[in-house]
Amino acid sequence: MEDPHKILKQYWGFDAFRPLQEDIIQSVLAGKDTMALLPTGGGKSLCYQVPAMCMEGITIVVSPLIALMNDQVQHLKRNGITAIAIHSEWRTKQLEIALDNMVSGAYKMVYVSPERLQSPGFISRMENTNVSMIAVDEAHCISQWGHDFRPPYRKIAELREIVGQDVPVMALTATATPQVVDDIQACLAFRKKNIFQKSFYRPKLTYSVYYTDDKYKHLVNIFNKMPGCGIVYARSRKRTHELADILNKNQIPALPYHAGMSPRERSENQDAWMKNRIRVMVATNAFGMGIDKPDVRLVIHLEAPPSPEEYFQEAGRGGRDGHQAWGVMLSAKGDIGILKRKHLAGIPTVEEVQTIYDQLNRYLGIAFGAGAGRPYAFDLFEFTRKHKIHEGKAHEAIKVMEREGILNLSDSFWEHSRLKILCSPTQLYSESLRNEKSATVIKSMLRMYEALHIDYRKIRESDLADRSGVGLFDVKQTLKQLHKKKLLSYQASTGKPAIIFTFGRVREKDLRINRQTYNVYTNARKDRVGAMIEYLEESRRCRAHTLLEYFGEKREEPCGLCDVCRKQQKEKTVSTEALLLWLKSNPPADLRAIAEKMNIARIEQLRKAVDELLLNNTVKRNEKGQIELQ
Repeated sequence: MEDPHKILKQYWGFDAFRPLQEDIIQSVLAGKDTMALLPTGGGKSLCYQVPAMCMEGITIVVSPLIALMNDQVQHLKRNGITAIAIHSEWRTKQLEIALDNMVSGAYKMVYVSPERLQSPGFISRMENTNVSMIAVDEAHCISQWGHDFRPPYRKIAELREIVGQDVPVMALTATATPQVVDDIQACLAFRKKNIFQKSFYRPKLTYSVYYTDDKYKHLVNIFNKMPGCGIVYARSRKRTHELADILNKNQIPALPYHAGMSPRERSENQDAWMKNRIRVMVATNAFGMGIDKPDVRLVIHLEAPPSPEEYFQEAGRGGRDGHQAWGVMLSAKGDIGILKRKHLAGIPTVEEVQTIYDQLNRYLGIAFGAGAGRPYAFDLFEFTRKHKIHEGKAHEAIKVMEREGILNLSDSFWEHSRLKILCSPTQLYSESLRNEKSATVIKSMLRMYEALHIDYRKIRESDLADRSGVGLFDVKQTLKQLHKKKLLSYQASTGKPAIIFTFGRVREKDLRINRQTYNVYTNARKDRVGAMIEYLEESRRCRAHTLLEYFGEKREEPCGLCDVCRKQQKEKTVSTEALLLWLKSNPPADLRAIAEKMNIARIEQLRKAVDELLLNNTVKRNEKGQIELQ
């Protein structure tokens, strides 16, 4: 077994580990199941990458995001380490070759999605693969109490039966409550509880909430007053473009970033930000995973995420270099109502899930008792439109059915073709004059989909064919030609979204859903939103204290820099100065009389100021108990 320090220096060029990293690494090298709970920027990746290079065999890394897997693999390859990411974008022949290479030991690290772990091809290869460790990244996804629960994560422990119980498992996450920590270890079948946890408190990262009637103006003011680069988080793709435009118009260089952009656009924008050619990245929560930019000074949210975990992770991308950084939330009247509507109103009841199940079967034309094991092509948008169901509620209901084992979804279930116009209206009009078929498709496209110049829009070529009267093949060919001429960007869906029911259709009321499990999940979701609302409404406790307490950590000393701490300090200072001025021009008086005459709302605030002045011998109490100058 190789020495971890030697590996660290050889492949990463570091002379020493960060706090806790070496303890975590030594634990897994000793063959122990190990959980690492390190805040964002705490160096989680090295905790499994270094021991992977120390041991014989390959390390299986379970990761939830394709982009994150690809980013990690690229970094490892640049460091001279053989690694591969196996996910749904692979073609069948490529996948077979990659899996065979894995068995032969061609890679030191193999990144896979939790869904891929369940495929027969992968499972059969595992039986003949020398696995040294299983690392589960973003391990909070395994817990039904976690903020990003994904059912396939619950089956990772089954892999232990294939590779051997003596193969250590490492779980890594940046955010987890004590309840989630226990659930992760139980679900991964830890042989013994074993957790290494670094304090969530970061003294150089200050959290604040500012209430404003004009978020845009406040945003610009912050960047004008504070130096350094930043991230601005918005909750919609359209808004990222709007905010980037506002910042640019105020001479603050900014670019948008969201999942609806092409991979090339995202890469170019990210590169410009990483190399400081622009100052601000305006992004949805699609941005941040795996991004290692140490000098981020400002992370600003214009809308609250639905959980403290998500906020803590996103804000935690500031100040990784150890210098002062600020996590700022801008809040306006009505934001709490929006938060509830967006993240709570769409939660279906058990009865609504049963109804949507029945509608789903009728939509797909499945008879009672039939449908088990057969893939059914499915379009969520057409389904919700036909049955007049709220899209968000239908989406949630289908996720519930997946969690309950009622159905399975293909890897590309949520994948659709996307379209964005790249040229001016004049250029598009000129193109339509050249070809009657193109003209018909272009006119129909503009009528059906709004704001195509601003953002990518999900499209259905079949809908476009129906509206235009042009055949489906010709619609696709027209879009491809316009894409080739760089008049628009057309990203055709390569997958076949499908639903696979695990048993034959039953009657609506006979569909069994574990109400206890369902209530645990929905209540946990409601609790997270409630905790986020409490954070927004907090006016007396230090922001850091509020967040730390959520994650089960107590801290006595306030940060002294958040909006609450600064407000309290300001109130105290103002009261002291005001009291001295008042005493100089007024006769002695008791606390209640002073508070009334000075219009001080809280007598406790005045009492603190008096106590400070008494300790400093600036004032005294006379024989009547009244306050007067010394």
